[in-house]
Amino acid sequence: MGPRINPPATSPRYVVIAGELRDRITSEKLAPHTLLPSERELSEIHGVSRMTARQALALLEKEGYVYRRPPRGTFVAEPRVPFHVGSFSDE
Repeated sequence: MGPRINPPATSPRYVVIAGELRDRITSEKLAPHTLLPSERELSEIHGVSRMTARQALALLEKEGYVYRRPPRGTFVAEPRVPFHVGSFSDE
């Protein structure tokens, strides 16, 4: 979960929405285990379909920023600890 740059304006809407949420999570405006807005709420806020909002949340889940607990919702995940796997002989 390294630093990310904001996607260009030509990016799909779900990438832009995921980027905005990711920025809020990484800047610690959203604490771990905070409930995120539902797909319906995200679709209304951003003026997109629920499928687009679902894709944004799925992208964040795949990246490890959020986790889902049906039917409760989508929550901010604990920050990951950076883990370096290297060669013993290189160390």
